[in-house]
Amino acid sequence: MIYLCEVGCPSLVLDLFNEMTDKGFTPNGYSYVALLTALCRAGRIDAAISLYDLILMKGFFVDSHVHTVIISELIKIGQLQKAMRLFRKAVTEGAPLDVVSYTVAISGLLNGGGIGEAKSLYCQMKEIGVVPNTYTCNVMLLGFCKANKIELVQWLWKDMDEVGIEGDSTTYKTVIIFLLKSHRFHSALLLFIETQALGLKLDEATYAWIHNKLARASELVDVHNSVFHYPSEDKLYIDGMSSDDLPDKVASAG
Repeated sequence: MIYLCEVGCPSLVLDLFNEMTDKGFTPNGYSYVALLTALCRAGRIDAAISLYDLILMKGFFVDSHVHTVIISELIKIGQLQKAMRLFRKAVTEGAPLDVVSYTVAISGLLNGGGIGEAKSLYCQMKEIGVVPNTYTCNVMLLGFCKANKIELVQWLWKDMDEVGIEGDSTTYKTVIIFLLKSHRFHSALLLFIETQALGLKLDEATYAWIHNKLARASELVDVHNSVFHYPSEDKLYIDGMSSDDLPDKVASAG
């Protein structure tokens, strides 16, 4: 039934689900995922919410995917407030929410401008024992960078270090681009050096863009050999930045 949703036939999912229940078959988690998805994509939001409320009320045994899909589908169609209402209800009811569930909700909040709420939800998931992963942090970093919140980028970078969450190429790419666009060239160069030291690979287009930006900022870049040397403070434009303005890992990279 999920396949029918993916190929744009939610009405067929509804017919199939009704036929299945009419024949006496008991729906399982996959069936509910398909049905909730189909209802949302068919524009029957109230029906989807009613079904989800019924699942919570009856205590049907479903995994985190069922809870995640209704939140995700509502966010996709611009129903963030309804999605967050259901998410908070699921938390209150003790539903089995996992890191994906929380990451979907955090992403929705960030895209909706709820920077503070996203940070609070991140802290909440840690408090209840749901450990964020690299993807969660990448979503958070992208949201903070888009909002130009350097202090939150710093806070999250430090938290990742304390929790033991390792960044990947996307993590470093996001922060380096943010630093460059903010004219924090010194810090961007130091972080780029760390990226290379860790063996993280950036895609060619991103690498070229970063290379060109840094090349304009410093004569210490060997453009022909793509070798980046450690900068001297007097030759690299710092834009008045101090280590207090930057994530710990960035500030300590040199």
